Amino acid sequence: MASQARAQSLWRRALVADEGPGVQTLYHGVSKAMAGLVPLAWYLDKDGWTIKPVDLALGAAIPVHAHIGMNAVISDYVPPVARGLARGGMLGVTAITALGLLKLNLTPGGGISKAVQTMWTRKKE
Repeated sequence: MASQARAQSLWRRALVADEGPGVQTLYHGVSKAMAGLVPLAWYLDKDGWTIKPVDLALGAAIPVHAHIGMNAVISDYVPPVARGLARGGMLGVTAITALGLLKLNLTPGGGISKAVQTMWTRKKE
């Protein structure tokens, strides 16, 4: 019974991610982490072993940051009658984003930083 209540509580916290104790602290902590990780990912060797932990950390931080932030937007701008549907949709988008970034990061020769580098590098003619 306690585990079922705990599971419902976790589901509720994921669905209503902008409310509850510690959420703003988590959101700002993730923001600060990304402020350090993004420049670090830019300067590290994209083919070295040091980039993998940075890519994995970004792959976790980006969906968490986006999920909490978008839930705040939903709280502010979506009518109360439609919030449940909007939050459920956002949870689905967050899950798909997290899985996509995980797949990108675990692909040999890939990763978030390598993908961004590829977009910003001129093609050799």
